[in-house]
Amino acid sequence: MRLLQIFLFLLMSVSAFAETSTAEPALSQKSKLEIRSVLDDALKDKDMTRAQYDRSIFLLMTNPCESMDQDLNDHRKSDLETAILKQENVEKLLVRKVITLKGWSIVYVATYVSDDSYLFYSSDPIFANHAINKWGGGASLLDAPDIEKWVVENVPGIPPQLASCFASHVSFKRD
Repeated sequence: MRLLQIFLFLLMSVSAFAETSTAEPALSQKSKLEIRSVLDDALKDKDMTRAQYDRSIFLLMTNPCESMDQDLNDHRKSDLETAILKQENVEKLLVRKVITLKGWSIVYVATYVSDDSYLFYSSDPIFANHAINKWGGGASLLDAPDIEKWVVENVPGIPPQLASCFASHVSFKRD
């Protein structure tokens, strides 16, 4: 029942996706309270540890993506699509979102071949030979700490704030 509640809340809380994006809006207080309630229940039901709960609450309340550059104009989007198309060796690609901090970028792409993926770059993706790593798949409200840990372990050198932003985005706000 708990997983169904999480899934239904996640479906209700995400917004329709626009072709290009700018800064990610902060969650409303109502959404934060609803997510916190789910996290409280998960802790009470022992679906997560106290450490996972504390980290999830921190990510939920601090909005780690707030200071990230997320502007994606049509020219930049086209340049990214051209470069990443070659890197990923696919016929068609759509850049959905970009999050940048300190020269690092996370680019959310649709390749129409597999699930949409987040590609991690330590420099401008347009000039890179390939992404350092990629992540795709689903995430629930309970996954933020584990996703943050995965990013830190699998994307060497990523700024911690960008790893936190990513975990928060895919767990609480994914569009």
